[in-house]
Amino acid sequence: MNQNDFLKEINCFLLVDDDKITNLLHTKLLKICHVQSHVEVVTSGVQAIDFLTCKGAYTSNKNFPQSGIILLDINMPVMNGWDFLDEYKKFDKITRSKFFIVMLTSSIDPSDKNKADEIEDIKMFLNKPLTKENLLSIIHNYYLYVSGMN
Repeated sequence: MNQNDFLKEINCFLLVDDDKITNLLHTKLLKICHVQSHVEVVTSGVQAIDFLTCKGAYTSNKNFPQSGIILLDINMPVMNGWDFLDEYKKFDKITRSKFFIVMLTSSIDPSDKNKADEIEDIKMFLNKPLTKENLLSIIHNYYLYVSGMN
């Protein structure tokens, strides 16, 4: 299966980061890599939960998300990445199985990596900014994850 086949499997990329420059870079990278999926950018965990549950500003957005990749920052105001994960764990297992969470961070604190490694919902832990190679790795691992769920 080639890269374009992998990309067809992805319904949505949810970018969860309060840094506008990081979101801009990641959005451009997705375009450069010919990602055709819906890309949603939110700046807090609260907005991400609203998007995933079609609540708040997303109540009329019933078609998204169906499945996809979540790129999650750790340090954000209002609701950080860890708090988001606490809320996300409340989703039923079937809903959670539709998403592939990648924690993207600028943190150099080894305890963040150790904590992430212990959270089942986090499938990958990478440093920001995202590179083309990392994005291709995420897409490949997402495909393996989805294939394993069938």
